[in-house]
Amino acid sequence: MGKRQFQGLDFLVNAIARHYFSHKLNSRCFLKLQNFYTAFAIGGVSVWVMGQRGRSAEGCTEGITKYFFVKEYLNDLGNTEALKSQSSNIQRFINMTHQKIDNADEILSYLPDASYEQGQRFAAEVLKLENLERFFENYPDEKSNYKEQLDSANKALNYKQPYRIAVIGATGVGKSTMVNAMLGRDLVLMKDSATEAATGTVLEIFFDLNEDEEEKAVVEYRDKSNINQLINNFVKRYQLPNNSLLNENSDLNTARKILAQEPSRQLDDKDKTEFLALRKSLEDLIEQFDRNDVNNLTKEYFINEVKDSRELKNLIDEDSDENKIDSETRKISLVKSVTYRIKPNNSHGMEMLSLPKNVCLLDLPGIDGSPLHDIIIEEGIKDADAVIFIFDPQRIVPRTGKFFIDRVKKYILAENNKYSDERIFFVVNAIDKITPTVRDQDLPQNMGRLINELIPSYMQNPLLANRGGENSFFTTSARLAYCAQKMIKGEEIEENFTNRYESDIVQLNISQEQIPQEVLIATQVPKLVEEITKFAREHRIEGQINGGNKILENIIDSLKNKYEKKFNQLTQYRGEFYIETKIEEKLIEDRKALEGKLLGVGKSISKSLTDRKTKLKNKATGICNQVDKKLLNKLPELWNEYFDDARDPLLREKTANEFFEPVLGNIQIFLWGEINEDLLSLAEHLVKDYNDALEKEKILYAIYTGCYGFWEMAEIKSYIEDLVNEQMLSSMNQLSSRIAMIEMADPETYFTGEKENNGKIEERRYPQLFDCLKKIGLERNITNEKFKPVVSEIRNLYEIFVLEGCVKGLLNVYLYEIFLIEKNFNNKLKDIFRQIRNDQDEILKQKILNSISNPDWKEVATLQEKLAFLDNILIPVISD
Repeated sequence: MGKRQFQGLDFLVNAIARHYFSHKLNSRCFLKLQNFYTAFAIGGVSVWVMGQRGRSAEGCTEGITKYFFVKEYLNDLGNTEALKSQSSNIQRFINMTHQKIDNADEILSYLPDASYEQGQRFAAEVLKLENLERFFENYPDEKSNYKEQLDSANKALNYKQPYRIAVIGATGVGKSTMVNAMLGRDLVLMKDSATEAATGTVLEIFFDLNEDEEEKAVVEYRDKSNINQLINNFVKRYQLPNNSLLNENSDLNTARKILAQEPSRQLDDKDKTEFLALRKSLEDLIEQFDRNDVNNLTKEYFINEVKDSRELKNLIDEDSDENKIDSETRKISLVKSVTYRIKPNNSHGMEMLSLPKNVCLLDLPGIDGSPLHDIIIEEGIKDADAVIFIFDPQRIVPRTGKFFIDRVKKYILAENNKYSDERIFFVVNAIDKITPTVRDQDLPQNMGRLINELIPSYMQNPLLANRGGENSFFTTSARLAYCAQKMIKGEEIEENFTNRYESDIVQLNISQEQIPQEVLIATQVPKLVEEITKFAREHRIEGQINGGNKILENIIDSLKNKYEKKFNQLTQYRGEFYIETKIEEKLIEDRKALEGKLLGVGKSISKSLTDRKTKLKNKATGICNQVDKKLLNKLPELWNEYFDDARDPLLREKTANEFFEPVLGNIQIFLWGEINEDLLSLAEHLVKDYNDALEKEKILYAIYTGCYGFWEMAEIKSYIEDLVNEQMLSSMNQLSSRIAMIEMADPETYFTGEKENNGKIEERRYPQLFDCLKKIGLERNITNEKFKPVVSEIRNLYEIFVLEGCVKGLLNVYLYEIFLIEKNFNNKLKDIFRQIRNDQDEILKQKILNSISNPDWKEVATLQEKLAFLDNILIPVISD
């Protein structure tokens, strides 16, 4: 396997790892994965296959190991919920790639004469074509400019379709005789008249039968869809009013009405004659279709059975009694094609035409026949892959020859593609009609001009310059070759051929003493057969591969040149520097946007601080209620402690004052502990409030997407949790557990304290507390119900501070902690964006570029994406 495939696999694995947690793999990233996976998969398995076939298998084990590793990796992606849609797309691509891997073997099954290496290269070009088609699916506005070239590429690389070598020429030029002479047998119908068409039917000849199979001809008849298509061609050609096109199932009565219309443009006499003749032919075709049920017509004829052979010739002979004009038995126009399936005929030591099984000889009606024939010929040329163009030496270009030469240029030849030149065979037949002087002087000049007009590079190609011997064209006598073959086989020659045999020999300067084998060679038909056979067996497949490659590369180069020119214009020829500048600008913009989004959370919290304070005060009120409840339940226990120890816990000494002071000291210390503990819930509430605000604004996903997936989702989540749930919560907890003590632990607020004025004790600080305790009396085991007035008075002392001082203090610290988080996050974002800026990952860079919304830049980004797509199409996927 080529080194590039393994590099592609490594790139793929790294790319998948980087974007593992991605919610959305952008098209550029997905495209990169696809193309490198394809490069590896085809290359890796091709190494394995070559190893099995005894070829070099270096790197086989590594290739297969990595291949299945990637499969498992992609399967793992499918288990990630956020990636299921993407992984299913990748999996579909894997399945498609497997088909491409098998394509080489499939191609070889259709092209058994191809080498294994050709099958691999053919598969590579097919994949390249499919990638190009995918490009045009993504950018359909481009496709119309390359339709004809794409059609040519599809035609060249369609290995499932038979390769068609069409025989074309003017009516009466001897095409049918030439076909029989090349085959060495009487297969197709021949006419002696130089102006009379033998048949107006397309004949396909396949050499695909085994020795034990019986030769046969299969007739395909025209159906309603095909007839409507012919009528649509007629409508377009003569611009009938309203451009009345039929669909494939249109009623034939509608077709008749359309045919009855007159052209919208003025026709000259020649065109008018052709128009009327073609209309009459189509009307005749409709009549034949109405009279016959094509489903019940005979479709198979066995060639070696006299009855079948005679019936088939009557069916396709324009001049048979069966096909007379206005005859009820006329069916000639209904025959769309006749496919002969025969065995090669190389008996009697003669090398006759024998083509690979998937190559067929296509015999088209004669040029200058009926207008309907012209349409049939044009369709045949469009479907043909190669052409044997037969000319009359006395009339090199017939009346409509120029039109069909143009069709050959359009459908067979590819511009600036030397591999398409060899698909054309030029044959001047019936050279026995002209004098040696004309043959040796005028004919080369006339044919040279014609060939140069059609294919300027043809005669400059050393392989084609002397293809026909001394010339680039073949000079043949099909009639003389046909007679010589009959004589070699000892078969009877028709009288009209016998009468001309001797005169033809004289005309060609062939000695009467020469044996038929030598005469056959002198006709140049064997030379023509040899060259066609060599082309079909040795050059055809290489021509398809190279021809398809050339067309595809021409399309891709044309697109790339166009995009690069526009790209340079838009970037002022600054190229990568322009792109780097745009990336820098976009990263600054993105970082500031994320900073702004995070600041927006804090700003929103600040704006709604009054509402948050109200909610926090409500929670604080609830805390006070809980503290009161706990204090009420605790008071009987604290009361009993008075009888055991009269030490005031606040003053840390026994007191001679009223015995209620120790009780109040114990109450106050208990109260502090409960308030400190319960105020922790306010801190947790504020931290949750901040987390909720972050979640509401989808900060986690915003940062992940804003960083283009560079900062992993799990890492962002961990960082946020560290700042909020660890640092912020820790600070808030520490504060909330002691914030009440800022005022409540002040000795000036002790329940047992006394007011002093200039060192003189004036009164107790909170006499109401003592008054409540006095009302209880001096007894043990007092029920908590009796302590309710005490709790109520204590609540009056601490509640205002909790609801105002503590809530305000916590909110202020809450805002400060938010400031710290924002500062830390901004610093972290600066570091992350610095890493993004310095990262060399092309996928990451493309993500950034794709996110730029400026219209001009969008075009630049699209151009860059297109260029990247086209570059990936050209990545070689097969290498030894």
